[in-house]
Amino acid sequence: MITPFAGLGYRIVHDDSGGHFPSNGGVSYDRQNHLVYVPFGFLINPVENLTFKAQANAVLLGRQISFTSDGDTGYPDGHNQQDKGWGVDFAADYRMTEKWSVYGFYRYWSIDRSDSACGDVAGQGYVCWWEPDNTTTEIGVGVAYKF
Repeated sequence: MITPFAGLGYRIVHDDSGGHFPSNGGVSYDRQNHLVYVPFGFLINPVENLTFKAQANAVLLGRQISFTSDGDTGYPDGHNQQDKGWGVDFAADYRMTEKWSVYGFYRYWSIDRSDSACGDVAGQGYVCWWEPDNTTTEIGVGVAYKF
């Protein structure tokens, strides 16, 4: 049996890199990426208790918050639009009993560079900044219990 689906999703990722010192000699900072996206795909149930999911994600809106004041208090935190990108999500779920299941998943996101934001920075003058394009890959397995 094949079941198509579509919806509306929200994703928030917090990168807790603030206060670390990368190899390029700079200072890192925390980031938050907020995305509103449309997930669409299908579920396949080839046999009882086994479900496969294939899903694509189209980004509608995105906002990147860069806490650059973590690295230098003279810099304001950046707020950039970062709303071009896509993702895919594949999963398999096997229900062992009415309550217990095991699953595995693969998720991938590709987000384009943010728009530029500009402002006055103490001691630097008028500065523009952006967040670079980025990708995220997640692979996992788990055990679930249904209450």
